[in-house]
Amino acid sequence: MDLVLVVESSSGTRPLSPSEIAIRTRLGVPLDAKQVVVFAQNAHLDVDWQKTFDDYYTSYVGDILTEARQILDAQPRASYSIAEMAYLEQHVAAHPEELAPIQAAAARGQFHVVGAA
Repeated sequence: MDLVLVVESSSGTRPLSPSEIAIRTRLGVPLDAKQVVVFAQNAHLDVDWQKTFDDYYTSYVGDILTEARQILDAQPRASYSIAEMAYLEQHVAAHPEELAPIQAAAARGQFHVVGAA
């Protein structure tokens, strides 16, 4: 007999798809959970909207990237994606000690480059 996992929704009960089972397993969500809430944080790092590139980096971005990397080290299930490559380049130039931990997080699948602005 095959094991069929189901989830309840407003429209009734349906089997969990293989991809949903894989996602639940990866996130540590019990397969019998009837409701799941996933919290995600995001930040948009403007390059030069109301401030200069350097002003944004100094005021916000440098700390955001350092704190994000620290969270990745402390929380194995966390991930971070960045699209603003100019800020990543600036960050590594300003903090060369961050390069190896960022590369390690990328190798673990926690740090993702999603653009090239």
